[in-house]
Amino acid sequence: MRKTWIQLGGLALLVVAAACGAQEKARNPNYDYHDPGYGPIKWPLRSQHLLAGHYSGLLQIEVERTECASARAELWLEAAVGDQKSHRYTLKYTCLSVQDPKHHRETVTLRSTWWVDEIAGSCLILEAEPDPRFSYPSPLYGFRIDETDNPKLGVARLLSQDGANYQSGGGPEYHDKILKHVH
Repeated sequence: MRKTWIQLGGLALLVVAAACGAQEKARNPNYDYHDPGYGPIKWPLRSQHLLAGHYSGLLQIEVERTECASARAELWLEAAVGDQKSHRYTLKYTCLSVQDPKHHRETVTLRSTWWVDEIAGSCLILEAEPDPRFSYPSPLYGFRIDETDNPKLGVARLLSQDGANYQSGGGPEYHDKILKHVH
């Protein structure tokens, strides 16, 4: 009788271990788990087209108009499925600062490419417009892709500004700088 219970206990342990292994494989198929150094890749190239769309909100101007602490912004992202070269953006903003001499009179339009950095979480990087003086483009704006969103749902709802290249660590000057997905 005791041997039967030990065998049943061993069998139960084996079933639990197999179920845990199956559950491990049942993780979100939209994530890439191949890089143990950084954790799951939440927005792999095959899912990045789901970020495409129109976003609206506030933005802190980083480079081209330093006297403009806050701006009303509209961002359009374009992307084809699995094609990094199709990642284009159009960013339009109007300054809200009275310190800016062009306050409310000028809408600035920027166009270039974007990509997703997954090293410290999911970050959407808008590159600066190409400059012939430099051999590679530099980051212009970085946005945390709302961590509560799931690529399987189809879109990110929020892009939270986090410095020019995602290195500010969520500084207080960026807390209200959020772009919300419109459509």
